[in-house]
Amino acid sequence: MSKLKIAVVMSTYNGEKYIKSQLESILNQKFNHDEFELHIYIRDDGSDDSTLKIISEYESKYPLIISQVDKISSNLGVKISFFRLIKLVKADYYFFSDQDDIWLPNKVSKFMITFGNERSDLPIGIYSDLWIADKNGVSENKTMKKGTVAGKRHENYLPTLLTRYLVTGASFAINNCTAISLYDIHNETLDKVRMHDSFIALFVAMYGKLYYIDEPLINYRQHENNVVGASFKSRANVFSKLIQIKKVKKDKKQQVIDFYLMSNLHSDQILGENKQLVTTMKNYVLQRNPFVRIKILFPIRRVLSAKNPILSLIFYAFIINFSQIEVKDLKNVE
Repeated sequence: MSKLKIAVVMSTYNGEKYIKSQLESILNQKFNHDEFELHIYIRDDGSDDSTLKIISEYESKYPLIISQVDKISSNLGVKISFFRLIKLVKADYYFFSDQDDIWLPNKVSKFMITFGNERSDLPIGIYSDLWIADKNGVSENKTMKKGTVAGKRHENYLPTLLTRYLVTGASFAINNCTAISLYDIHNETLDKVRMHDSFIALFVAMYGKLYYIDEPLINYRQHENNVVGASFKSRANVFSKLIQIKKVKKDKKQQVIDFYLMSNLHSDQILGENKQLVTTMKNYVLQRNPFVRIKILFPIRRVLSAKNPILSLIFYAFIINFSQIEVKDLKNVE
C-alpha cells in the first residue's frame, strides 16, 4: 500500500534569521511514517540575504525530504508565491508554512487525525490555535485564538468569514481536492484578494468543510518583519472598533471583495444556505443605492451577530456602505 503524501509548502523571502529553526521543527515531526510521507517544498521569492544558501544546505543534507521549486522565477509576492507552490506540487495534503515559526512535534499527527475522518472528494481545510512567541521563538503562554470568534467551532463557517478573518496560514492545511480546485485562479484575481490563507479558507467554507483544532500547535514568532503577525483586535467591542474606523472600513471592504471573487469561481457548486448568502452578497455589491443595500443585507442580520443582530447589522452596513466598493474592484473575475 502506497503512503499518503504530505507536502509542506513554504514561501521564503530574506528569512536567514529564522528558517533553520523552522525547518528543524518540521523535520522533527512525530507521525506515522508507515502511513504518511512528508516532503518540504520551498519556493524562494527573491531573497538577497543568505536564505538561499541555507536552503541549499538543507536540501543537500535531506535530499529525499527537502526540495526547492520554481528556482528561476521572479519575485511574485507572498500571495501568488503560495498559489504557485500549490500548482507545482502534487500531494494528498498541503500544510502551509511560514519561514519563521516553530512547529510543535505533534502538529502533523493532530491534523492528520482530523483529515482521516473526512471524504477525499470534498474540499477540506483545517486550522489550529497558535502560541504567541517572542522573536526568539519562545512561547509567551498566550494563545492567538482562545476567547475569539476564530477560536470557536462553527457548523457553517461561511457567514462568519463574511465579517471576520479566522484562519492564520501558518496553522492551516488543505486536502488535494481543495488544491486542484484552486488551479484555475488567475493572478489578476489574486492581486485583488487580501491574503492566500484567508481566500483559501473562504473557498473551503463556501464549497466544502472547514474545521478548527482547539489546541495551539505552533509557536507563532512575532518580530519586526512579520508580514501579518498576531492581532487581538477581534476581541474589541463595537465602540473600540469605531475608534479605528479607517482600518475596519478597509477590512470590511476587502472581506466583501474576497467573498464576491470567490463566489464566481465555482458558483454552480454552492448549495443550501450558502447559496442564499452568496446571492445576497452579489446583489449587495452590484447595488449602488446605499439604502437599498441595507435592505438587501437585512435578511442576513442573524448571521452577523447572534448576541445583537440589529446592532451588528447597522454597524456592518454602515462600514460597508462607506467603503466605496466599486465595480472596477471586481472586473476580470467573471
